[in-house]
Amino acid sequence: MEKATRIVYVTDSGQGKHFEGVFKAARDAGWLGECLVEHVGFGLVQGEDGKKFATRNLCLNRESNYKFSYSRMLSLQGNTAPYMLYARTRVCSIVRKAQGLTDDDTMVWPTPGGNVVLEEREEIELARHAVKFGDVVDQVGRDLYPNVLCDYLFELSQKFSAFYETCPVNQAESEEVRESRLALAVVTNNVLVRGMDILGIEVVERM
Repeated sequence: MEKATRIVYVTDSGQGKHFEGVFKAARDAGWLGECLVEHVGFGLVQGEDGKKFATRNLCLNRESNYKFSYSRMLSLQGNTAPYMLYARTRVCSIVRKAQGLTDDDTMVWPTPGGNVVLEEREEIELARHAVKFGDVVDQVGRDLYPNVLCDYLFELSQKFSAFYETCPVNQAESEEVRESRLALAVVTNNVLVRGMDILGIEVVERM
């Protein structure tokens, strides 16, 4: 063993019995020690023609069968990666304008700080959701259901969109409110970027 404390095998659910036997044999042989080994099975992924597909989507419960669709995967509507990426590009737009940058300038991300003033409902809901990120990641690591993180990021994107439409940042009524809302936007960006990195999704600044 390479001093691992936990090993996770991810294959389709049909191989569950096989891994039960492999794990038992390894345990009986004394190869595992205190290491935890788990089989994470996922349902059958089908193409739009109904035939087995060679990849899978993180959106649904991993145990559910899934019919893969490029049009659905690339949609800007609903619980999709492009929807989350679009929310992130909106944050980039806010920060770029706050710094007086053009599209060709390199962004320098500010560090959130100062007093955060939460008065509008959309600000409060966004902040409350953002602070749940650590708990969600812990839950995914414990239960091994990545769709929980997808759902969380989708809801975060929705709440940010509501905040974006309702709470002006760069045109806020005071400098205090502007700085507070800018900090909240940056925190949202940090959560989106980290969450999508965990899911293996590369973020972009413009779409």
